[in-house]
Amino acid sequence: MSLAEKRRIGWLAFLLIISIPIIVAFSESDRPIDQIFDHELYQTYMAQEVVSLPDLAGEFNCQQDLWLSIAPPAPDYILHQSAGLQVFNPKDFPVAFVNGLIPQINDGVTVYPITVYEDPKSRADIFLNANGDKIGEVPCQPGYSPDWFLLTLMPDLYYSGFSYWEIEWYKQIYDPARIVITFDLIEKDELVKYIIRESLKIEQAEKEARKNPGDIIIMRA
Repeated sequence: MSLAEKRRIGWLAFLLIISIPIIVAFSESDRPIDQIFDHELYQTYMAQEVVSLPDLAGEFNCQQDLWLSIAPPAPDYILHQSAGLQVFNPKDFPVAFVNGLIPQINDGVTVYPITVYEDPKSRADIFLNANGDKIGEVPCQPGYSPDWFLLTLMPDLYYSGFSYWEIEWYKQIYDPARIVITFDLIEKDELVKYIIRESLKIEQAEKEARKNPGDIIIMRA
């Protein structure tokens, strides 16, 4: 038996063991689990795995960049958004952070919801667990300025002739502290269960579509 065959058998055995509760919860499929399993989706999530608390803060910063441009122009309005699943390995994170996580089970898959925000005074990235308790902090980098996003939109802001009060208004509107992001941290084994669950849902939907092709026509009309 070749090494590739051994690895495939080992992977299939792992999928079968970890997917038993999910298969029971949904339904049996006409195809083996390893054929249904969405490997591309799995690799997409794994490619975004965070390996440290600062790395997770970096993902939060990317979310700030994504959502600041569409945040309502009201300085006191805090925009809350979800970034969905985020793969992590607890061994890579501080003990206090991991011990503070609170598990949540969704359809047999365990995740750890967290909320991240930028403190408007210290400018540190603050991490809260599902109960709203602080479990971690990443200080801002030396020389950090909260107008970084604003300056990407208006590089000449400070030389454009705007009054002090106009500049302050822009700085409040595009303050990164107005963005609050939630993540569902998930371990690798639980991600496999999640992918199996989603793959089975797609498999079921496709089977139903084949049984009732007219429904698809109605839906698309």
